[in-house]
Amino acid sequence: MSGRRLDSPAGRGIDRSIPLTFTFGGRTVAAFMGDTVASALVAAGIDVVSSSPILGRPRGVFSAGVEEPNAFVSIVDTGVDPILPATMVKVVDHLTVEGVPGVGRLPDDDTGARHADHRHLHVETLVVGGGIAGLRAAQEAARHGDRVLLVDEHHWLGGTSTTVDTVDGVPSPAWVDEVVEELSIAPDVTILTEATATGVYDDGFVVVYQRSQGLATLRHVRASRVVLATGAHERPIALADGDRPGVMLASAAHTYADRFGVLAGERAVIFTTNHAGHAAAGALADAGMDIAAIVDVGPGGPATDAARSRGVDVRTGWAVTGTDGTARVSEVHLAGPGGATDTIEADLLLVSGGWNPVTQLWRGIGGGLRYDEQRSNFVPDGGAPPWLEIAGAAAGEVPTSVPFWFTPSTDLSRHYVDLQRDSTVADVLEAVGHDLRSTEHVKRATYIGTAIDQGRTSGVLTAAIVNQAWGAGPGAQGPT
Repeated sequence: MSGRRLDSPAGRGIDRSIPLTFTFGGRTVAAFMGDTVASALVAAGIDVVSSSPILGRPRGVFSAGVEEPNAFVSIVDTGVDPILPATMVKVVDHLTVEGVPGVGRLPDDDTGARHADHRHLHVETLVVGGGIAGLRAAQEAARHGDRVLLVDEHHWLGGTSTTVDTVDGVPSPAWVDEVVEELSIAPDVTILTEATATGVYDDGFVVVYQRSQGLATLRHVRASRVVLATGAHERPIALADGDRPGVMLASAAHTYADRFGVLAGERAVIFTTNHAGHAAAGALADAGMDIAAIVDVGPGGPATDAARSRGVDVRTGWAVTGTDGTARVSEVHLAGPGGATDTIEADLLLVSGGWNPVTQLWRGIGGGLRYDEQRSNFVPDGGAPPWLEIAGAAAGEVPTSVPFWFTPSTDLSRHYVDLQRDSTVADVLEAVGHDLRSTEHVKRATYIGTAIDQGRTSGVLTAAIVNQAWGAGPGAQGPT
């Protein structure tokens, strides 16, 4: 292993035969074809990517996708990209990026304005999301003879599936490759990567924006049928100094190891409310990471037993209360039953607080939500037009989870809920203390959910904290 980059064949999403370099803050960073700026920075051991916009706290990579609330960069050499999540910027040779503190700066003139092509497209089936559920929907529609458009915001297909997953009894990567090959040669099938469906409107009208280092493309798509296979985002848990570099979503660390061949740290504590945290711990241990402990707020289950059988220290009924460290996490503090406490030395804290189906497009066209008690989240529940479907994790096919939103403390001023806005549990409770009952009003008082990530990691967390503060059930009101 070189630095944090694992030896071949780890990293199925990169091509080691094509080395690249880019410049970050004046420093030359090595990468491979297929890397994102975030994966390359993690591989290079660059822990601090930017700072928070209000308090100036150091921030590192937190996720592996569009939900990133921490690590933002500006592309300074290919048109105007004043602020983008580093997790969504594909590395190209000689790219130049700089870290930005949660707020981009527009140029003084339009000399670098990006040109965009404008096109129209008509299909029978539009699938948004190229993970397992999206690929399956596109495959079925193509076999039916439909004109199909499949779009995904990443520069790869397969979503967050990993090498340990199976689909129809086949290892996930092999299944994805087989379906992508079938779609690639099928007539009337178009696949767009690095493409975002920005809105779904009446009668199957969808706007799709495809990013590019050169010419971007805006497509107005008319579809007889729209399938949303937009997946789910892992949810953090608010804890003291949970914004420190070295705190990351558990699924993100798994993605970096599996897709990019990068270990996000050497020694990790996993803080989880569901079996996905245990699964990530097992996969990372197999990749060579030292798992110091799994801290599970729940009573445990088969995943707990499997981890213990591997010799992992699993603390059921415990919680992580906070972190310490200078530029990066070096200690993780725990609290357990009966007032027990402990501190574990680790350079990585991986958090899995449950899963939120990605329902923004669904809600935007009138789809409803209901609270799922078993999964501790909000799932789609009717109201959408008949031509709109939702599938896979976006439809609620995610792990069950214990409802746990933040670690209790007498001081909640460093329990960050919205990392990009520096908003804390204390801020939410202060808003409630001023008799604000609606999450919409709390949002406007605290600015939670108004930044680039649009509340993807903070929205459900905020709603649950507001509900709890008013003594209501966790499903009393949902995210904004």
